[in-house]
Amino acid sequence: MHSEKIDYKNLRNLRDLGGLPAMDGKHIKKGRLIRSGRLYNLPKETVDFLNSLNLDIIIDMRTQKEVEEHFPTLLEGPEYHYIPFVFTADPDVVPTKSASSTVLYRERKRLKREFADADQYMQKMYSEILFSPSSIKKINKIFSLFAEEDKRILFHCNSGKDRTGIIAMLLESILGVPDDVILEEYLVSYRFMIRRRKKQLFWIKVAPMSIKFKNILRAMIYAKPQYILGAIDEIKQKYGSIENYLISCVKISEEDIKKIRSNYLE
Repeated sequence: MHSEKIDYKNLRNLRDLGGLPAMDGKHIKKGRLIRSGRLYNLPKETVDFLNSLNLDIIIDMRTQKEVEEHFPTLLEGPEYHYIPFVFTADPDVVPTKSASSTVLYRERKRLKREFADADQYMQKMYSEILFSPSSIKKINKIFSLFAEEDKRILFHCNSGKDRTGIIAMLLESILGVPDDVILEEYLVSYRFMIRRRKKQLFWIKVAPMSIKFKNILRAMIYAKPQYILGAIDEIKQKYGSIENYLISCVKISEEDIKKIRSNYLE
């Protein structure tokens, strides 16, 4: 396994992409690209560790309501960029007023009406993150930050699996990380949080909810190969490659892609 978990109290799913094999026999530089779940309620020793990383930028992809529900422990030094992505299969569902759990509860009706199962629902959510007009603008903004010179960047969502996983997949791909390693790096999200996930699955099992709603929650817990592979396949069907998607759809310039490779490969 290429990815190693960075284990500090209250840090969710944090790992450095550094060391992953990339194009032309190179590797991703260590300490430059770090992914995680939310940075919430962090004790001093965890804050001290994050400060030791000398981060320049923190990208928070959670919705406004998610930020309000779990306001981040702020570090001194990094620039904060709040770039919210949806966490449902409907790009128009932006939970700014309702609690996140309330939004998901409403989504169970769409699952019953529009999707054969929860896995299809999750694949639709990934598709919306990649192709909805609002998301495309946000991906452009994130990759513009990656193209800035000599930056140490931590990017995260709530659990660090779906929204963070998609951005990591796009980034790893243009850096030349092999597809099998991209998949492996995506799947470790479940293994890195397996103790927490077991507790969540037990809670879902005993909670007084409909089966449809429980299926959504279970699907959001797992990092399944078909979620990320389905996203990659859809990109390639529409644009031929992930690089073409970033250039043609997201409007990332070829020059910025060269800068990203120069910034993060060695």
